[in-house]
Amino acid sequence: MMTTETTILPAVFEGGGKIGCDIVIFDLDGTLVDSGPGIKGSVRRAVAELSLPTLSEKELDAFIGPPMGQSFRQRLGLTPSLAAKALRLYRANYCRRGIYDAIVYDGIPELLADLRAKGYRLALGTSKPWVLAHRVLRHFGLRAYFDSVFGSYQNGRLDNKAAVLGELLAHYAGARPLGPGRLAFAAQPPGKPGEARALMIGDRLYDVEGAKERGLPTAGVAYGYGGRAELLGAGAILVVDHPSELSVLLPAKM
Repeated sequence: MMTTETTILPAVFEGGGKIGCDIVIFDLDGTLVDSGPGIKGSVRRAVAELSLPTLSEKELDAFIGPPMGQSFRQRLGLTPSLAAKALRLYRANYCRRGIYDAIVYDGIPELLADLRAKGYRLALGTSKPWVLAHRVLRHFGLRAYFDSVFGSYQNGRLDNKAAVLGELLAHYAGARPLGPGRLAFAAQPPGKPGEARALMIGDRLYDVEGAKERGLPTAGVAYGYGGRAELLGAGAILVVDHPSELSVLLPAKM
């Protein structure tokens, strides 16, 4: 397969407070959709099936954002084998009933349509398994806005945000384009030769830290599960309260 060569650079602030970029990378849970009810319900059922202590709502909120296996290990102190079992139970519950127990945040369809009309390339970068992310986007009518969807694998590969973004950026740089088994899910091929600037948009510190590890800035969304203080503390370049604010910050491409 012939590949292109594109240098991926970080988005930058331009005159008038606008952001200069070409590729906008969105997180999924807490950024595009409020998937809290389905995620928390599935965690709650997995915990009950393992006869573990009941979790509070605040404890359940902490499961939204980071890789789920990591959360079972670190937040519940489970051994690797028990955490793996908890993850299997969680996924069984989530795929059966929790995956569609979510709502699209107000203003998100309008934001995505606006950015596409302005000439931006939109990508999804989530810690959720990519096969599940596709199902969520299709169910809520958002899939058509995205060039490509990147996430983890259910076998544990790419189990953190930095790893997912590394794969995504390699695709757009032309270094590791999506293979034949995944190209059916990509609306467009890698970028054209030259340079492209990329921006991450997310709601948790994991988005900010993962993007920072890949040399990218993050615009945080305060309406998700992290909040303004968490996002700014992690190093987000700015935080918005509503998706419409991102439309203002990202002008039309020439």
